[in-house]
Amino acid sequence: MQQINFYRQRVAINVLAKDIANAKAIYEAAEGHAVIGVLSAQFATVEEGVPEVKRWMAEVPSISVGLGAGDPAQYYKAAMIAAHTHPAHVNQTFTGSGFAAGALAATGGEQTHINALVSPTGTPGEVVISTGVSSSQGTPARVSCEAAVRMMQDMGAHAAKFFPDGRRKVVTGIICAGDNRCPPRHDAYRADRRYLTG
Repeated sequence: MQQINFYRQRVAINVLAKDIANAKAIYEAAEGHAVIGVLSAQFATVEEGVPEVKRWMAEVPSISVGLGAGDPAQYYKAAMIAAHTHPAHVNQTFTGSGFAAGALAATGGEQTHINALVSPTGTPGEVVISTGVSSSQGTPARVSCEAAVRMMQDMGAHAAKFFPDGRRKVVTGIICAGDNRCPPRHDAYRADRRYLTG
């Protein structure tokens, strides 16, 4: 079974590899605390992606099905490849997270971790959740990190993925996610703190 092996039950890196041999080397170098990404964008169809992801999964115990440069148009393909393969992890748009959770649940893949893509705003404590195919083309939906986390939990997602990578702008707003000094109102962050910083 695919799974994420968190270092000290909190941290694992999510990286791309050029091929399976490279993926195995990365996984070994990270002492198993790595999730190796295979991008759905490289496949024309779900049917093309499924056997390739299975091939990687046979060699590496922690595979992630990614979108590919945060492309919201890949949400369906990534979710369906994950639903057919049950990898350790799948990246999703914020708006596609519930779809992915449902597709995984329908095929017995509830153990797959789901990241919900959010974008930094430059304002501490606030992120943009309109990262889907249509929503990313309209007025940005800016919400508090607390609201975003609670919505992710409602949709069945386990983590936030920041794209474009603006962690330096956002981390200040959710730093208490990994900090036991959080005020009581941040219990939602504390519950899944190992996932919330990337």
